[in-house]
Amino acid sequence: MNGVYKYSTKAGDRWRIVYDGPPVFDPETRTVQRKQHQRRGFARERDAKRALRDMQSAVADKRHVDR
Repeated sequence: MNGVYKYSTKAGDRWRIVYDGPPVFDPETRTVQRKQHQRRGFARERDAKRALRDMQSAVADKRHVDR
C-alpha cells in the first residue's frame, strides 16, 4: 500500500503518504515483520510525492530513523 493518497478535511483536501520502513526482526517468533509508516498533511500532491520519494530513498540507503 505504498503511495500517495488524498483525504478531505474541513480546511480542504490534503495528501498523505504511506511507505514501508525498514523490516523489523521479532526474536520471539523468529520472523521479519513489515512496518508501515505514514505522514499526513501535505497541501499539494507534488509535495507528498517528493516526500515519499525522499523517504523511500532514505529507507533504501539505511538513513531512515523511527520517531
